[in-house]
Amino acid sequence: MHSRLVQILALLAVGVAAPLLHATTIAFEYTAPNVGLTSVSGFGTFSYSGTLASIALGNLTSFAFELDLTTSGALPPTAIFDYDLSDLLSFSASSSGGVITALSLSTEFEGASNTSNFDENQKNLIVTSLATNGAFNQNDDTVLTETTLYDTGTITITPEPSTGLLAGGGALLLAFWRRTLRARQG
Repeated sequence: MHSRLVQILALLAVGVAAPLLHATTIAFEYTAPNVGLTSVSGFGTFSYSGTLASIALGNLTSFAFELDLTTSGALPPTAIFDYDLSDLLSFSASSSGGVITALSLSTEFEGASNTSNFDENQKNLIVTSLATNGAFNQNDDTVLTETTLYDTGTITITPEPSTGLLAGGGALLLAFWRRTLRARQG
């Protein structure tokens, strides 16, 4: 009974991981110095299929980014700006050995999704590089009809565990089960 359970778990792990082996998800963070009394930060992910050295907008299977502006005493204290794949105007990245070495992107302007405090002030995200201060947000004031720099910050890529790890674990379980089975038979 125990060996049957190991076999099922191994096959399940391999079955779940196999389709994902060709999909890669990259997580990233945006950090910027405070703008006046407002703390600025953000986090996001993008996914693409295959093992590509050069990733273009057309290669993406998903994109999500959340920009947070937190001001003490404001109600609510954090204004949240959400961006998805349809908000990307441009995107390019370079990868070497599964590590993102360059990133460039631009989003459309979006209003805050959880408060009317920023209704007339929409924000975007522009990344020109992974260097310090290689990213920024602009403020698009629809009342004054002007676009100004809001903040300058840095994008940091966050390593994620590989789906290959899951498949490797499943393969090891399957090999262990086969070895155990042979030892019992022989």
